[in-house]
Order: sequence, then C-alpha cells, then structure tokens
Amino acid sequence: MAAGSPRSSNRGRRAKACDSCSRRKIQCDADVPQCNWCRHHDLACTYRRLAATADRKRSRERELGPDHKDSRPDAVTQMELLLAQRLSQRDADAQIDHLTSSNSHLRNAASFTGIPLFSERGRAWIESRTGSCMTPQTLCSFGRQWHNPRRLYHDHETAAFMRQPCELPPRATVERYVTVYCSSIVCLVFPVLSKCLFGRTLDLAYQPHDSSSATSARACVYSFLALISILKIEDDLITTMACESYVAAATWLIPQVTQEMTGDGLQMLVTMAIVYYFLGDLQSTGLFISIATRLIFALNAHASPDYTAASITPPPSPSSHAFPPPSQLYDKGNIAHHLRDLFWTCYAIDKDLCIRTGQPSCLLDLHCDLTLPPDYAMMQSRHIQSPSVPDLGNNTVPMYPWDLRLSQLKSRAYDALYSPMAHRKTQSELLESIRILDESLEQWRLSIPPDIRPTLTFSETTPVSADVSMQSSMIRLAYHHFVSIVHRASGRCEDQLADDYHESVRSSFNISLDACRSMVKYLRVALHVITDDCFWIVIYYPITTILALFSNILSNPLDESAARDLEIIKSAPALFKGIPVRKLTVAELTHLKIIDAFSKELARLGELAIQKAKG
Repeated sequence: MAAGSPRSSNRGRRAKACDSCSRRKIQCDADVPQCNWCRHHDLACTYRRLAATADRKRSRERELGPDHKDSRPDAVTQMELLLAQRLSQRDADAQIDHLTSSNSHLRNAASFTGIPLFSERGRAWIESRTGSCMTPQTLCSFGRQWHNPRRLYHDHETAAFMRQPCELPPRATVERYVTVYCSSIVCLVFPVLSKCLFGRTLDLAYQPHDSSSATSARACVYSFLALISILKIEDDLITTMACESYVAAATWLIPQVTQEMTGDGLQMLVTMAIVYYFLGDLQSTGLFISIATRLIFALNAHASPDYTAASITPPPSPSSHAFPPPSQLYDKGNIAHHLRDLFWTCYAIDKDLCIRTGQPSCLLDLHCDLTLPPDYAMMQSRHIQSPSVPDLGNNTVPMYPWDLRLSQLKSRAYDALYSPMAHRKTQSELLESIRILDESLEQWRLSIPPDIRPTLTFSETTPVSADVSMQSSMIRLAYHHFVSIVHRASGRCEDQLADDYHESVRSSFNISLDACRSMVKYLRVALHVITDDCFWIVIYYPITTILALFSNILSNPLDESAARDLEIIKSAPALFKGIPVRKLTVAELTHLKIIDAFSKELARLGELAIQKAKG
C-alpha cells in the first residue's frame, strides 16, 4: 500500500483521517489523491501512521498468537510512538552539548550551599556526595524543556500550519466569547479586557479597510481568542489547534503593534504573556513582558490614575462572606483604569517570573507608582472568600494574579537576595535582609482573613477550610514557595560564618525545607480545586520541592529527615500525574515522561548519598 493512499481499516471501511488531519484533530474527507485540507495547504496527504500501526499490530498478533486481542486503542499507540520520537530526537552527544544553555534556564535551581545544582561545580558536588554521576541524557532533557516545553512537540508541519493566514471568526462569535469571559471569575484574576472599551476595538478590527490602529486592534482580538481557548471557560469554545493559529496570528503582528503604540497593543502583549504562561513557555512570557513594559511607560500606565472621589465603600463585617460591593472609585470603562489593570497584571506575572527563573524583572519598582487600586486589600480578601461568582460590573475591583502585595514582596526579595548587588552583601547584611523580608511576609500573611490565611507550615493533620477556592489555593502555594525562596538565600552564608550565626542559618535552612514540604503536602489535598488549565503553572511547585529536598539529602544524608525527604521524591511521579489536565497532548505527556525520569534519577542519587554516608 502506498503511504499516500487512504487505507482500509480492519473493520472494512476507509480511514477517516490522514496524518495531517489526525494530528490537528480536524475532520478529513479522505479524498484521493489529496484530502481537502492537504489540497488547500499544499501538503503531502499521507497515511503512514495507519500503515505503521497496522504492521505493528500484525507483528504483535503473530508473536502473541491468534487468540490474543489487543484492547488498546490505536490512538494510544500513536501517541506513545509520537512521544517516543520526541524524547529520542536528539542523541547523547547533542544532549551533552546542550548542558551549557540548559544551565542558564536552571540558574534558580541551586543547592543550599549556593552552588547551582546543574552547573559543572554542582555536578561535581553531586558526584562527590553520591559516588555516581547524574545521567547526562536525563539532565539535558529536563533542562531543555524546563522553561519552554512547547518546542519539544512543535514539528515542521505544525510550524507551517501556524504560518498560514488566520481569519477572524464572525464578530457575533467574538462578542459571545466576550460576554462569557466578562461573566466569569477569570476576568477578575486576569482583567485584561474591558467589555465597554472592547467594542471600539472590534469596530477597528472588523472594518473593511485598514486604518490607524487597526492592526493593533486585530492583534488584540487574536490574543483574546487565544486566551479563552487556553483557559477553556466553555468546553466547546475553541480547539487547541485554533489556539495555536491565533497565537501565531497575534505574534505575526508584533512589529506593527510596537509601531502604533496603542492601548489595544498593550492589551495584546499582556494577554499573550498570560497565554504563554499557561502554556509553560516562560521564555516567550518574558519576551512579551519586556515588550509590554515599553508600552506601559509610553502610555503612562505605570502611574496611578488620579482618583479624586472619596471612597464610600462600607467596612466589611468580620463574619461576612457576601460578595463585596463595587468600589466608588474604580471604573473599568475608564481607559486610564483599564491601562492600570494591564500594568498590574503585567507586574504580577513579571515578578513571579523573576522568582521562578532567577532572572531580573522588567518593571523596576523604582520607576513605577505602586499605589494599590482603591479598597484593594478589603476587596481582595472578600473576593477570595466569596462562595459564588458575582454579577460583575465596571466598578468591581479585580483580584489580579495572586496578590499584588505578595508580588511587591517578590520584587523586594529578588533585589535584596538574588540581584547582582545582593551577591555583594556581607553575610550579616544578607541575613538582615532575610529577616526584614520574613517580617514583611508575616505582616502580609496576618492581613489575610483567618479562614483562608496560609499556615506557617502544612502537614497531613492541618485543617483545611471546606470553602477552599482555586484562588486561595494558588495564594497558599505561592506563599510557601516564596518562604522557601527567601530562606534558601541563607545557604550563601554557610562558609566562614561566625559561631553565633550558625544557629540562625540552620534555622533558616529548616524554614525553607519546611516550606518546600508544605507545598507538596498542601497540593495533594488541594488537587480537587485546581483547574485543569493550570497544569503548567502548578507543576512547577512540586518540581522545585524535589530539587530542594534532593539538595538537603546530599548536604545532610544522615539527618533524620533524609529518609522522609527521599520518600517524598519517590512519590513525586504520582503527584505529577495527579495534577489536573484537560487533555493530555504530546506536550504534557513529554513533560510528564521527562520529570518522571528526572525525579527517579534524583531518588536514585539520594539513596546512594544516604548509603555512602552510612558506609
């Protein structure tokens, strides 16, 4: 049978989809010599996967005997083969050459001695503690996808598809999506769209002739379509492949967007940063944040709007869980307020990206007015406690990602502990910075209502509120992660310390480790409220935990906590697979395969370190 001809299946009917249509999950008419899709996109219409699958199936049947029935669907076999191809696409030599570039992405994965775990010194330290080297293939595979997993599943054919022109859907369809988005709680977490202002954007995007700012408007609409397909507010809104085409269409217009310098352009850039953040592509997220920063300054969004009216919002009742009344100061229909929302959304992602990657932020606090939105602290607390989605309006103050006060602390932490200037600090100055940040973090924690307040540590016996929400869970995970980041910096004080500092450093070590353990323990009990579009955001937390615990095992292999930490590392693969994901694509499967192998490698080395220390 020719690879380009449709193949009859074992059930006696023609195969429904060629390779191209099957990969995109779109309907295929199976016409000969080319289906409709391949004919219009000038692609080779092949059925290689069906031929290969059938050959393998016949081979298995010959090996297992005529009575054996393979119950696995062909789709599963196809996915496994595609996954194996992705994981083996580079040989060992290419992976070893990739170590240098991987280290730049793993710079924030450091041991408690301050040595980056996967640097040359770090790998030598691991070998000295375990008597064994980390498998280069495992390390390089992990490093290659750590901040950009999407590159492992984008093949040349997909890239060619993404370069195809993408038409906007009918305006009525987009308007329905806008209504759905603005009626969901998501629009409070990511307030990138103003319903009343977006009407003018649609006017520009759908006008028959180009005019000034029309390109930015179209890019803005494309980015919004990509966002709602990623967040999947409604199951039947947009397919994953449509998301990729909208992402490509918006990205293609960036040069014109940066020339027009409009509010629509800023909205597009911030929205695309969110899209890539949810895709786990932190490299692209950082690039969009950096471009958005220039527009933020150009449009004066870094300055707080001039609020002249007096707030008449009543103080909250301590026991009230009703949704907060609207602010008398905030107005989403005001372009200045909308631009300020874009600033705060960009700021929150920028600071979290800074903590996750160890790279400097784009929006420096020194150059920004960080006055919080009106009534923000009160509104944030009551938003999180609200048991239902409210009737949202133009005067509803958003929540923004995480908590803006925590985002400001993240910014201070990087500057004080991890910036180039911070590395010049004396040991006493560094410990003082940790103490000040710890006090500020505790003040923020105590400002959270008791029902949703993160506990200092979390264990299997810690009570959890029955009204726990997605937003409160994300804040708790971010809190424990931030504690671990702050106190991990004390590892740089280990050498040549005065005797009176040793106790405080050891205490700081323990606080960081307890925070890491708390992340994993809390995530296990909160999985039921984690939405399945947050896979790439949430999976980061257990990965950082096992890295920290692995470092502690190597540093203190005879400590009584070493065996327990080793068990946490061994149980990590099950936790990874328990994180909700709407649909397991090749990207997610590849990621899970790699971190599964990586965590098993850490467990192997950790066990060797304990055995070596025991003699």
